[in-house]
Amino acid sequence: MNKAFVASVFLAVAALTTPALAHTKVQTTSIADGALLERAPASIVLTFTRATGLTGVALANGRGEPILIAYRPPANFGRSFTIPLPPVPPGEYRLSWRAIARDGHAVPDAVKFTVAGN
Repeated sequence: MNKAFVASVFLAVAALTTPALAHTKVQTTSIADGALLERAPASIVLTFTRATGLTGVALANGRGEPILIAYRPPANFGRSFTIPLPPVPPGEYRLSWRAIARDGHAVPDAVKFTVAGN
């Protein structure tokens, strides 16, 4: 077989499979991981690279104790979600979430932040 032909077949197959391998992931968060904040944020915005379904969100303090948040993920897929956060005292926090991409892959992630003072 001709090397050029083999290379073109390989490139064609790679081009067709690349979109299937490009899974949804978090593109941006309005609070950077590891952020030190002057005061407690009222919300956090999660933006994904593709439409996804947000299936769960949890907030915990630095000791891992859960903090109740009044947020119910929407039933529809979206790229951006605004999650209201409760007022919290100074300390360390971890907001974690789980999303499901249209291809069925789970997309768990989290962001840690510290509130210095209110």
